[in-house]
Amino acid sequence: MPKRTNDFQTLLPKTEKKFDIGHMIDPSFRHALCQEKNLSLNNISDTQALFHFETVMHPSNGYNNIPPGEYRFKIVVGAENCPAKSSTIYLFFRGNWNHQEELMLQKEIRLIIE
Repeated sequence: MPKRTNDFQTLLPKTEKKFDIGHMIDPSFRHALCQEKNLSLNNISDTQALFHFETVMHPSNGYNNIPPGEYRFKIVVGAENCPAKSSTIYLFFRGNWNHQEELMLQKEIRLIIE
């Protein structure tokens, strides 16, 4: 099986790796998304942003794009030589778009990690 680009050959003890959970999608680019089977996007205004989860596989049904709202999900990370560790992430976003990234991060989206 070919090696995926996000696999790490070495991760030294007591070091960190950051990862990209996802990003907001500018409403003017929503037309490029495949939404036909993601029913949760049918009633979202064309002026609202979506959240796009970065996934290795890009599902053709668009289920890695979610509408504004409040979400809770759990991430579990483990390795061959260490036990799995989990964190709960709370994602809150209103769906408003702002071209100024700093304002977008201050006012429109919030992540809480426990």
